[in-house]
Amino acid sequence: MSERRPPRRAFASANRPVLNLPAEGTADSCIVTTLSPSDKEFDLFLRGIAELIPLPRQTKKRASYLRPNHAAVALWIESSSVKMLLGSDLEEKGDPLTGWSAIVQSAERPPGRSSIYKVPHHGSVTGHHDKVCSDMMIQHPIAVLSPFYHAGKKVPTDKDVTRIVMLAPESYITTQSPVSKSKISRSSPVERTIRETVGKIRAAQPPMGWVSLRNGGKSNPDRWDVALSLGASRLSALSREKH
Repeated sequence: MSERRPPRRAFASANRPVLNLPAEGTADSCIVTTLSPSDKEFDLFLRGIAELIPLPRQTKKRASYLRPNHAAVALWIESSSVKMLLGSDLEEKGDPLTGWSAIVQSAERPPGRSSIYKVPHHGSVTGHHDKVCSDMMIQHPIAVLSPFYHAGKKVPTDKDVTRIVMLAPESYITTQSPVSKSKISRSSPVERTIRETVGKIRAAQPPMGWVSLRNGGKSNPDRWDVALSLGASRLSALSREKH
């Protein structure tokens, strides 16, 4: 009996199809293509990892955040006439060889326009590129994002919300509730140990929210039924709350 070999790994890179499901029965074919990281971004990612490795006799330090995220994998999903763009945490750095600039100017990326957009980098302006909206999406796509809270700062900001709603009036956010700071009083040695190890302790995250999008299928591919978990909402609701 021959030994079963594990499936060959396919590493994400620019314009690489990583999944191709043929049509079967009533189901359409589905192709998933990775749009990032570019070659330059992957090289920057490896260099960032190398810088975290201590030299001989050098004090080991707690691993820090790698910013920006050079390993973010943006996805293009296509099934029949339905196209979706999942932006991951990919940021725009103003470099034609990295970020969204590398994607929008690529002649090899999949053609067409997306009707569903997972907004990159939690809606932050650092993940925005004008040509993603003008060249890769239909007018007024359905947009979805998740918020991020850290050290008293949050994204999307009020300006981010306004920008996204203008581009995609039908936008949704998975939760509106920020994570509160931990108010537990601890002794000085405990606080020092926390700073030297994990850095900070925050209150437990609230239940993860979700946004569900279900397509109308072959009979109505332009129709999308939206379902929201408790705590999720239309992004425009955040704008109304500020006024």
